[in-house]
This record gives sequence, C-alpha cells and structure tokens, in this order.
Amino acid sequence: MRPEAERYLDWLLQDLSKHMGRFAFDQGHVVAVTRVSTALAALRAVGEVSDAESTAVMARAEQVIEGHRMETHAARLHGIQPPDPAVSRFVRLVPAPDDELLVAQDVVFRVLGVELYDTTLAVQWRVIQLGSPTMGVDESLTPESFDITDDVGTRYDSAGGGWSGSTNEVIGRHRAQPAPPENASRLEVTAFGMTVVIPLSNGRRT
Repeated sequence: MRPEAERYLDWLLQDLSKHMGRFAFDQGHVVAVTRVSTALAALRAVGEVSDAESTAVMARAEQVIEGHRMETHAARLHGIQPPDPAVSRFVRLVPAPDDELLVAQDVVFRVLGVELYDTTLAVQWRVIQLGSPTMGVDESLTPESFDITDDVGTRYDSAGGGWSGSTNEVIGRHRAQPAPPENASRLEVTAFGMTVVIPLSNGRRT
C-alpha cells in the first residue's frame, strides 16, 4: 500500500465516529460500513490495496464502529442524549497570513482566517475597494468559488456561504467539509486564481 492510500484510510477511520454521528442511531453502523467498504473497493480496483490489506482495514473499522455503538448505547442508558449531528462543534479560529491580493484595479482580496469545527470549516474573507468609490464594490469582483486543499490530500466539498457589503467593502464566509484531519499541517485556499497558505499551527493553544 502506498503512503498516500494509507494516509487516506487512516483519516477515514479517524473520522468514522464523527460521520456516524450525523445519522440516526440504527442507521449509523450501515452507513459507516458502506463508507469504508466503498473506499476500499475503489482502491482495490486500481491496485492500491491488496485483499489482505482490505481485510485488515475493515477489521479496524469494525472496532471503531463497535466502540461508537457501545458509547452511544451507554450514554442513552444514563439518559444522556448525543449532540445534535446537524450542529457542528466549534474548535478554534486559525488566523490567515497578513497578505492582501490585488484582484483588479484598486480592488483587494484578503483571507481573514479559517473557522475550524469538528466536521466542517469556514473561510472568512474580505474584498475592499480602494480610494473613494461612489458606486460600491462591483459584485462581480467577489469570489465565485473557492478551492481548498491541504498537505495530506483531503478533498473538501463546498457547503455554501454568503456575504454582505457596504460602500467600499464586502465581507463573506465560505463553508466546506470535512474538517481538516489531525495530520494536516496547512490549508491552501485558492480564489481569483491565487492561493493563500494558512499554517494550521496558527492560533493553536500550547
């Protein structure tokens, strides 16, 4: 198994309990098994994982799944309701580098930081019009899309967002999922064809 495939499967197993928590109690086991088996089938099809390695990963997944089921069942016996899976738990705010990117004449784009949650993330951004504009910021100069990557190859999917503006600035928030895995050391946020590198050690408590 190549290191890239091994890192992906390690992340998948680490994230398994969080993923199960997004579904009803009785559905969690089926969803988790399907998620892992689908990933393994794809990796086996391209020769990245052998049958023996696939069996070993599924055994590890079953241990994680059973542990999650036992914890959830014990909590319910004691009258403790699991947290609402629809509400992500805030972890910390990671400030972005103090960089401004010129995206058009007198128009500057900046990534302010990244909100990290247990299952998602959100990029905070700002576009400003320099000088003394009379018509406000051109809405066509707000980011149409974001491409988010990290140094371990995680795929981040867009989960929506929004923005609000005034005479000379627009401030927005772009959501994506999943949350960065523990072994990721940086995020790379690309907009307007330019990339901002954000070390995940920024803002971390020591």
